[in-house]
Amino acid sequence: MRKLKSMDVLFWVVIIFVAILGVFLPKSGEWVMADEFVNILFVWGVCVAIIVWIKRMGKAKDFAQKAWRIGAIIVGLCMSLFFGGRFLIDMVKGTQYITLYDVEVSKYQGRYGVFSSHYYIQGNDVNGKRQRFEISADDYSELLGEHDVTVEYYRYSDRVKDIQ
Repeated sequence: MRKLKSMDVLFWVVIIFVAILGVFLPKSGEWVMADEFVNILFVWGVCVAIIVWIKRMGKAKDFAQKAWRIGAIIVGLCMSLFFGGRFLIDMVKGTQYITLYDVEVSKYQGRYGVFSSHYYIQGNDVNGKRQRFEISADDYSELLGEHDVTVEYYRYSDRVKDIQ
């Protein structure tokens, strides 16, 4: 069994901190892209952990082990690029506005209590296409009974910055 190094412990403390921070950041509002960035950091951290774990396994003994390791590294890198790419595109292009008609807000309760509650707003855009965004609990309370709203959002990550 390998002895834990202080860098390993620090790495996992940071990953756990990032995961906890992600729970408390708002799902909509001014800080929504901070939440998206924290989610990306968490995915990157897990991918780095997997790559480091594979590297520490030593030399692969046969082709199947090599293929499995290379595949795991490629999947991790693709996930990191996918999540990070959406964030970067949104930061460069900025927000967009959409008006939703016949608005409905909904709440979905997961199995794990308060931290698994998700709130959504959905409505039809000008073309009649149904749009759905995740929002914060505060926005959910404010939007009950609303019929038409304008949503300022980041297109590629579907994160809501403001609702008017």
